[in-house]
Amino acid sequence: MSHPPEFWTRLDDVVAAYPITIDRPKGTHHPDYPETIYPVDYGHLEGVAAMDGGNVDVWIGSTGYAQVDGIICTVDTARQDIEIKILFSCTPDEMNQIAAVMNTGQMSGLLITRK
Repeated sequence: MSHPPEFWTRLDDVVAAYPITIDRPKGTHHPDYPETIYPVDYGHLEGVAAMDGGNVDVWIGSTGYAQVDGIICTVDTARQDIEIKILFSCTPDEMNQIAAVMNTGQMSGLLITRK
């Protein structure tokens, strides 16, 4: 499936315009699910609202390139929650690790990568 390039450019612009706060550094455990370890830094965009009323979540990888590399759409039946999370500065391996985390328990995630 083809993705309009403007989608990715607009996501890049939003991420560049707002500070990222890292809530859970790489290697830390999820506070409610200690068996889940964050494979990369995880945080949110300050001032950018998500559908749940919180901030938009961001996974921050290790490439050092300031661009959005993908998104992951999640459905969590335990929390009755649907979200889109941004994958920023991630390698393909990191994106696959994130997708694995987002597909555990009662959560399912669909990974969409920038082409």
